Amino acid sequence: MTTRTFRLAGAVLLLLTLTGCLRPNASAVQYSPSNDPSTVGDVYLPSAGGNVGTIVFVHGGAFTEGSRTDIFEFGGPVLSQTLRGWGVLSIDYRFAPFPAAVFDVADAVRFVRSGGGRALGLSASHIVVVGHSAGAAIVGDLAMARNDSTIAPAGTLPAIDGWVSVAGLLDFDAPGKVNAPVAWRTGWAPAAAPLTHLDAADPPALVIHGTADPTVPFANAVRFVASARSAGLPVAVRAVNSFSTCNSHNPLCEETRPDLDAFLDRVARN
Repeated sequence: MTTRTFRLAGAVLLLLTLTGCLRPNASAVQYSPSNDPSTVGDVYLPSAGGNVGTIVFVHGGAFTEGSRTDIFEFGGPVLSQTLRGWGVLSIDYRFAPFPAAVFDVADAVRFVRSGGGRALGLSASHIVVVGHSAGAAIVGDLAMARNDSTIAPAGTLPAIDGWVSVAGLLDFDAPGKVNAPVAWRTGWAPAAAPLTHLDAADPPALVIHGTADPTVPFANAVRFVASARSAGLPVAVRAVNSFSTCNSHNPLCEETRPDLDAFLDRVARN
């Protein structure tokens, strides 16, 4: 399939998501051994391009609201990856104090690698976690705390192949109005902020952020990317300027889908 065909197919798929015509292959799948009613996800299987791996999508909502169906509003380009060989698991998680949601996403990754995930058609060849807003803080913690002991014993969180922050709350001390809310109900515990876990051994990252984001200040992206590059962590960044059609708090759209495509292609080659 040519690049032009992929772009056209992606636009068609995005239209389907916006009109509600796209349906998951499996709905409300329990992914956690806890069987908590909050820990369920929807599965979207690849429709073209083989079965490269799985993207776990984690919605935002200030750690207090939101749904796995938010992928239709904030993750259309993620769903379009089903045309490029990627499966998608879009999850709900517990709205509980840190680090409960981090453990929920860890369970989702383990589920992809389990017999249950394989039975649904998900591939564990490559696993990438994508988070929007508060969801990006959760996936950032999962991705970068695996090799320290601030959230769980080192090495007990599951390994992933890459992660993506979309309008992500990555630095709780960045200037701006966000209190997250009240720093994820922890009294500003440092371990809740992804930036505190950063080192060169972390998996590669892609940061997509609007320069005029009214909800999560752009300073979150600036400070994280500067720190990551200083530490030697591979990180790609796409700053969406104030004249973009997908700026504000929803910077993942058709304009930035090529950045997501390129990042996932790099992950798939490794």
